[in-house]
Amino acid sequence: MAKKRKIKDKEAEEKGFQIPEFDRAEYERKEIRDGKLTIATIFYAAVFAMFSFVVALYGDDATSVGILIGFGGMFTLRHFLRLAGFRLDELETKHIVGYSMLFLFTWLAIWTVMSNPPASDISSPSIETVEVRENDNGSWVRSSYPVESDESLRVYARVYDYGDLDVVNIEIWTNAGDLEASGDMTEADDGWYYFDHTFSNGNWDIVVKAVDTAENSSGKRLNVNAI
Repeated sequence: MAKKRKIKDKEAEEKGFQIPEFDRAEYERKEIRDGKLTIATIFYAAVFAMFSFVVALYGDDATSVGILIGFGGMFTLRHFLRLAGFRLDELETKHIVGYSMLFLFTWLAIWTVMSNPPASDISSPSIETVEVRENDNGSWVRSSYPVESDESLRVYARVYDYGDLDVVNIEIWTNAGDLEASGDMTEADDGWYYFDHTFSNGNWDIVVKAVDTAENSSGKRLNVNAI
């Protein structure tokens, strides 16, 4: 009896179910609203990407400020949309979160494109390593430290840049603070640059500086002892 009653109840529910009438006008209104919200969010993100880009031009230390500007824009997006005339009370929380994520990724994408070639170059060259090498039967291999004094050695530096490097320069200083040698390093393969030098007995500071065509620069120091 219980099984028959369940079947009858199910049949009654199925007979009582009616597909709600499709409101075309309301559907179109929401589609237009969502489209306008998307355009407004992208516009707002582009404005903040421009602010972040301009601030980051003041140097690598200013990049963190540019990041804070972007996140500030994301948290003020809701107020901007209200001022633009949108009724956010019509939106569910998941929609607000969705537009916030749209702002975040749009801001980041535009800022990244603006900050890198070919649009621009605000990143400093990266000097991965500086090392001293010795000639071993025609091959230049990394020297053990301390290095041999009064022997022809090569200082190698590996440098990368998102744009084009202008010059990689080297300075070799004595422990007393006197400049022993300086000049432009010669480009080799795979980002390597080298400079030939013979170290006399003592302690030496090797300073490598890389400058790109956008005048961004970076430096790296290596201290070696020659005996």
